[in-house]
Amino acid sequence: MKAKSIKGKIPEEIKTELDKCMQDGFKPTLALVFLSIKLDIKGIVEIFNEKGISIWGATTFGEISGNKISYGGISVLLMDINPAFFKIYMEEYEMDSPEVASHRIASNALTQFSKPVFIIASSQFNINYTKLIKGFIDVAGDDVELFGAVAGDEITFTEGYTFTNSKISRFGLAALIFDMEKVDIKGTSICGWNPVGTVKTVTESNDGRIFKIDNKPALDLTLRYAGIKNLSEDFNEAVIQVSRTLAMQFPKEKGEAVTLLGIFNKDDRSIFTHRETPIGTKLQFAVPPDFEIVEEAVKRCNKLKQDIQKADAVFLYSCAARLDVIGPLVNDEVEDINKIFDAPLAGFFSNGEIGRTNNGDPDIHNCTTFCLALKEK
Repeated sequence: MKAKSIKGKIPEEIKTELDKCMQDGFKPTLALVFLSIKLDIKGIVEIFNEKGISIWGATTFGEISGNKISYGGISVLLMDINPAFFKIYMEEYEMDSPEVASHRIASNALTQFSKPVFIIASSQFNINYTKLIKGFIDVAGDDVELFGAVAGDEITFTEGYTFTNSKISRFGLAALIFDMEKVDIKGTSICGWNPVGTVKTVTESNDGRIFKIDNKPALDLTLRYAGIKNLSEDFNEAVIQVSRTLAMQFPKEKGEAVTLLGIFNKDDRSIFTHRETPIGTKLQFAVPPDFEIVEEAVKRCNKLKQDIQKADAVFLYSCAARLDVIGPLVNDEVEDINKIFDAPLAGFFSNGEIGRTNNGDPDIHNCTTFCLALKEK
């Protein structure tokens, strides 16, 4: 499989770059497309439809192409993979039952491939991702290979768009499915947030909303640990204000802890996470990583390179919070990862990340980078 990455600021630039990269006989069949919600999604889709190229895409908080990060633009990863080796499905979900969509996608995938790998993009932040992931597990089993991210929107931190050749949706689950017997896909995760303080217990919750931790209002306790006495009245500023200083980590029976940020409700002092947190759930607050995070990223990606040597393409997706929390180190991270693989690389900054932490089960994450290496067998 041959791959190329292209980028641009507007759809017309992507059309020009696509034409250029095909001048040497390169005939892509698949495009992973990531772009700002402020741009013309329909116009982008039309460009690839005219070329007969299958699309799997999402809106972003920022785009990654090669060793560069951009904002308000477009990044595309092109592959000339055999169309028989992949399928793309889009299902729309109800906010309270996203598992119906994932169940349908997994069921369809198993009619096509005996060993599918799922790469998904979901439009909405405010759903229960434990349920969505369970839909895949119920159909494909506990060992399902599942990766993906929540689309970004640059505005409210709550919703984005996913799209394919035939549909653009605010309530969509877009799935790119590969045949594991034909395509090798492996991934690694990088988080680096460090737990602080004692282990705490969720004492009042409903679905993904935490009302009390250790019998104290969840928001009040969070602000106290973050050292924030006056929370900004602006919603977006409030999210950034807390996320740059504090997250929550949920230990798991196997694998690394899951790191999540919460969306606050000032009225009832609750915190919403897009993961189920029943009463009795254990958690620790966690602080951002230090300069060693880039070294950890290099270490894990070097290990991934050993597992899948000479990757044909690399897909990188990372939490938007990392842009603010670790600042310039994000650029270093992207540059070093790109250098390690020396393969076409593209990706985006997301509103949540889906995948396995090392030795763990599929889950939803924040503050985390996932790197996927793809190679046709």
